[in-house]
Amino acid sequence: MASHQRGGGRVGGRGQANPNVVQGQGAGATAAVAGVAASTTAATTAEAAAADVVAAGAVVVASTAAAAGTRKGAAGAEAAEDSRKYVAEAEVAAATRAAAEVVVAATTKDMAEAEVAAAAATRAAAEVVVAATTTAVAGAEVVAATRDREAATTAASVGLEVCNLHVLICAKPVTISPETTLKGIYRQVMSKLVSENRQTELGGRLPAYDGQKSLFTAGELPFKSKEFVVTLPGRVEKRYKVVIKHATAVSLHPLFMLMAGYPTDIPTQALQVLDIVLRDIVLNERNSMEYVAVGRSFFSPLIAPEGPKNLGLGVEGWKGFYQSIRPTQKGLSVIVDISSTAFIRPMPLIEFVMEILNKDSRTFRSITPMDLVKVCKIVAGQQYRKKLDSQQVSKLMDSTCQRPSDRENNIRQVVEHNDYNRTERASEFCMEVDYRPTSVQARVLPAPTLKYRGTGSESLCSPKDGQWNMIKKQVVHGARVGHWACVNFCHELPRDVVGKFCSDLVKWSRTTGVDMDNLRLPIYLVRPEQVETDLHRLCQDARNKLRVQKIDLLLAILPEKNGNLYGNFKRICETEIGIMSQCCLDKNVRSAGPPYFANVAIKINAKFGGRNLEFANPKESLPVVSIEPTIIFGADVTHPAALDDTAPSIASVVASQDWPKVANYSGIARAQGHRKELIDGLEDIVKELLLAFEERSKQRPKQLIFYRDGVSEGQFKQVLEQEIPEIEKAWKARYNEKPKITFIVVQKRHHTRLFPSDRQWTDRSGNILPGTVVDKNICHPTEFDFFLCSHAGIKGTSRPTHYHVLRDDNKFTADALQSLTYNLCYLYSSCTRSVSIAPPAYYAHKLAFRARFYVNQGSDAATSVGSFGSSAPAAAAAAGPKPLPEIKGELKRLMFYC
Repeated sequence: MASHQRGGGRVGGRGQANPNVVQGQGAGATAAVAGVAASTTAATTAEAAAADVVAAGAVVVASTAAAAGTRKGAAGAEAAEDSRKYVAEAEVAAATRAAAEVVVAATTKDMAEAEVAAAAATRAAAEVVVAATTTAVAGAEVVAATRDREAATTAASVGLEVCNLHVLICAKPVTISPETTLKGIYRQVMSKLVSENRQTELGGRLPAYDGQKSLFTAGELPFKSKEFVVTLPGRVEKRYKVVIKHATAVSLHPLFMLMAGYPTDIPTQALQVLDIVLRDIVLNERNSMEYVAVGRSFFSPLIAPEGPKNLGLGVEGWKGFYQSIRPTQKGLSVIVDISSTAFIRPMPLIEFVMEILNKDSRTFRSITPMDLVKVCKIVAGQQYRKKLDSQQVSKLMDSTCQRPSDRENNIRQVVEHNDYNRTERASEFCMEVDYRPTSVQARVLPAPTLKYRGTGSESLCSPKDGQWNMIKKQVVHGARVGHWACVNFCHELPRDVVGKFCSDLVKWSRTTGVDMDNLRLPIYLVRPEQVETDLHRLCQDARNKLRVQKIDLLLAILPEKNGNLYGNFKRICETEIGIMSQCCLDKNVRSAGPPYFANVAIKINAKFGGRNLEFANPKESLPVVSIEPTIIFGADVTHPAALDDTAPSIASVVASQDWPKVANYSGIARAQGHRKELIDGLEDIVKELLLAFEERSKQRPKQLIFYRDGVSEGQFKQVLEQEIPEIEKAWKARYNEKPKITFIVVQKRHHTRLFPSDRQWTDRSGNILPGTVVDKNICHPTEFDFFLCSHAGIKGTSRPTHYHVLRDDNKFTADALQSLTYNLCYLYSSCTRSVSIAPPAYYAHKLAFRARFYVNQGSDAATSVGSFGSSAPAAAAAAGPKPLPEIKGELKRLMFYC
């Protein structure tokens, strides 16, 4: 994993932060002492190491038989003004058998003094516990600064203190029989078991239960294995046999070491235990809202004052909240965010059936079995797992889309309602949550200056709030679009309206700088259900009428609700005919104006290999990349829908081809094993894209940057051990040398939110400004990562993208890599806005999404969709999932997916 000096905290840093800003406001500025404990099997000595004192002037006092502490400057401290002033190391030795618990706790919430608690033993075995109070971020206040101005902002997550937490947490495997698939039954069984046996058989312990097969206690139970019988009441009593066995001890030492700044792997098991404790608090001690757990989120029909949102077709939307624990530079953080999902409406079954079939009860009067159905009712709390249609998605989004200030208030209300600290489990596991947001430092990066065709100041463009327009601008390099045709799938759309749209498109494309010929063919009218047969016929008819070998472009007018039409149309054009296509919705055809035509024109230009814009100052806007030939990759893997257990996953990789402009990309997509995240055959894919770079740029690349989307933290090690070596093999095979790789994971599916606390630092939607970057406090304790909001908010609350650097041979500074990533977001070819993720990753996602339309279609001969066809042996492809059909003709080398 890469470790770097963080940006902005030093003189000359891009968007330099104010050194006088007080960091660690709110929940973050506490002293932390972390340690390890001896096991409970008559141990007589213990070693405690690694403590992180986050606040200057914190006092750490240890009360023990023999204790010695040392203080030293923090190794790898980020900057002189950083709030981590010292790292304290404490070594506790010669703990006698009579001593059972020595608790060292330091807290600096009042930033002035520390409190120390030490307790004598009551158990025969010795437990030495060095406790930590480490509050951190979840809804954090962000202090943002440009070169000459300061700003204040607020972020989303809450701080967690782990005080007096037994480092030896015991894990107990649980077996409950008979097995059941009914949701929540196991929790009911365990809840009744604990209530009946806590003060007797369980020795006073209050366990945390994961709802399946694991039970955790803050210390040993009085037995190694025991069987219980639990009876659940009901119309028919149900008896369950529960067997609890001692499994292992879960040490929190690696977690405390990590938070103290010592490089180590993420202690997944320790975090999981703390996660389960907080989860159990919500489900068992704060469940007046009747929460239903889905993943790490909790949903309730009672949260929204107006109740669940009816999404139609027997489905309703429930609001809820997401909760998880993660280690950060400020200690442990409880990430809390607002979420929503779909549930089946609790209603009579007959009404559900009628709603699905869009019928009334009279339809079923003659159907005798319906009499039985009428007495059935759907039980509440069943998640709807099928894919929602477009209308349902729109309704769900409308019900949950909130302005930043409203979302922040809702998050605060959730935390206060949960009131974690006044629960028995929080006391049992010695956990404390600080409900206040934490201040973190942020910067606002300046937007790059863009250049269009022409000379002088008129060709330059300075985006404001992440957006600009094409007024009086022409693309840098306009593509040529000669012969083209238009097919209309909307029979209610008048022919003259479509004709005017086509002529206006030509006019505005030329104004934008795209060399597009007039339409010389009649507009074809095709029924959506006949797309498979009629599309081939009309393309052949167009070639015959124009007496040409090929048509450059097929423009399609689609209805707004087009079902599978869009996917089928793209698949036929790209894998069967080999023609570039552009789709427009009928509602836009009726109301199109200059901005819409300009947007369609730049999309067509990019698809045909044109270049829309470039940086006015490439050396400043492309740090490191502009110095020597660089190829920039993007990769993503998409998976089938939730209930699909057979369809393959789609892996896609794109790479830039036109250094030093880095605007055009070639791509390859392949089908691979069901839900397999790591990319199969990456070595061959990289070889093909390196060759494409050489042919287009007329030189070989000297360094490589790789943006990898879709990887979770738990898969980082696999990526380092499998995917990066594949890249190295491809480079060495081509150039006989070791490559200089910068490998960055791009994560959009997370729940960290940043909220502005001063309106002068917001855009029109109330969100943080584009270019806001955070690389301190809420980031990884030891590795190189940062949060970047590169786009302007349109609706709801902006979600920053999380970038995590796994390897950096090119030795980027934090400022340089953040600036490069942000500036690349202005080069996205399909709009005049900066986008939310780096374009290479965005293009890879779009290519994978497009290739999903090809699954189970087309020829069995091809194994990939790509710029240079298949490179995997046919025999190898036959052993895996059905291969994708090959992209036809010149489309292989173009950005047909953008």
